[in-house]
Amino acid sequence: MRILWVEDQHSEQKQALWFGDLAQCKIEVIKDYAQAHECISKHMQRFDLIVLDINLEDSALTELITQSAQAFALAPHDFLREAGFHLYVQLLEQGYDKERIVFFTGNVNETPLQRAAWAFRQAWYQKPSTQEEKQVRPEKLKELFKEIQRIISKQDAEALISLRNSGNDPGFWQLLNQLAEAGDNANNTYNVFKRRFKEARMTPPHAIRKSTDEQTRDDLALWLSPHLHNPYLRLRDALVSMTEHINDQLHDDDQILFNQYIPDTGQQFSQADLRAYFHQLAALLPQREPNDEEKQRIYQQLLRSLVHEWDDKAKNARYPDWPLASVLRRLRNWLAHGKTPDTIEESLLTYLFWLNSRSMFNFASNELQPVEYALLMLFNRQETERLQPALVAAPIVNQHKHALKKLIKHFNHQRPNAEINDTRYQDRNGHERPIKTFADLASAAQRNGEFIEQHNQWLWGSTLALFWEACEKLLPTLNSESHYLNAMAHCFWAISQGHDA
Repeated sequence: MRILWVEDQHSEQKQALWFGDLAQCKIEVIKDYAQAHECISKHMQRFDLIVLDINLEDSALTELITQSAQAFALAPHDFLREAGFHLYVQLLEQGYDKERIVFFTGNVNETPLQRAAWAFRQAWYQKPSTQEEKQVRPEKLKELFKEIQRIISKQDAEALISLRNSGNDPGFWQLLNQLAEAGDNANNTYNVFKRRFKEARMTPPHAIRKSTDEQTRDDLALWLSPHLHNPYLRLRDALVSMTEHINDQLHDDDQILFNQYIPDTGQQFSQADLRAYFHQLAALLPQREPNDEEKQRIYQQLLRSLVHEWDDKAKNARYPDWPLASVLRRLRNWLAHGKTPDTIEESLLTYLFWLNSRSMFNFASNELQPVEYALLMLFNRQETERLQPALVAAPIVNQHKHALKKLIKHFNHQRPNAEINDTRYQDRNGHERPIKTFADLASAAQRNGEFIEQHNQWLWGSTLALFWEACEKLLPTLNSESHYLNAMAHCFWAISQGHDA
């Protein structure tokens, strides 16, 4: 994930103290107002999160600053003392999501109640990303609310509890905010602008106070946490990172692995075609996270784009020579005969995007590449460190095959006139062949419109079984733990479990 940090007094020591070791993040530091203004103007979409200092008076005095100061009837020095706010307004005007901007400054005072209320709000709105986080969340919220109760009066605490118990969330948050802001009359730069935002009926941006103690680091981590665990931001970061990697590393037509599946040279991809394809995939996900309904519409489009190119021109993309490509080609056929699932998870899109990347671009190494770590982050890898992929492939495939046979048996009993043949299927040339694999069985089911209406979501949820089946014979031959197929297997294992009818 990419973080833009605008800080005119940056040092490596400060970065280590406040941000720690954010292995999953790339922090780009800009120390100058004019440079930050230009970066936001041209490259805002590159960044997932933005951290702004308010006072940037160590910036170079440029013509931009002089003109901007004059526009607000300020001396250049006074303008720079509040320059972070002008960058914030610039970001809003360009459509950046204000929830992903935070002020990180010494020009703010924070009362104990403001700190406690903010910590409670962060924990309340953060979606648990693991089962363990779901289990501890109620107790965590209880402890954070107790901290609020210790600060406020008994009467105010009872009013908050009454609002929460009655389900009046808007009233609860309104009262909590009023209590937190009461008596905060400090005249620092942040409070001056916070009052202006409120006068304009706008929610003021949050600010974290810079200091040398561990509290600053904890506050910054608390603000970062829900964003770093946001599946949408992770997915977008993975697509953008891979797109940039391919754009930078593609220098020769021989690196376009996709062309090995296309016998007709007139239909093969050029370097420009491959770059454009991945750029279009990444561009489908806007910087501002959409609402759930719009997000699903975008995910539907992304899913279709991920498998669209694996049509009849990719005739050589067949099992067993090209296992990953064969999965994509089969899913392209599924869409041709059926439809996309009603609900699409980020993990499904990451899975297909990863298969696409490895099937279209020659990474020149089978070892897991640094750029692929962004893809790893979208999967829960708990309890998989000792996993032996070669031993779990067959059981997973059999589990899915058994579950699908149960669904088909029940369907055939209910719809005898639309019965699905679960022993034989017609291949692309119209020849009848025996069903031997899960892939054959799933494809036979996909061709039945009535079955699709009932079980389309289940079938798309079973697509990981296609990976295990396609790679079942390959996995035992891999000597390296860091082989990309082993990495995929570790990631896909957890969500391949429990997919029963």
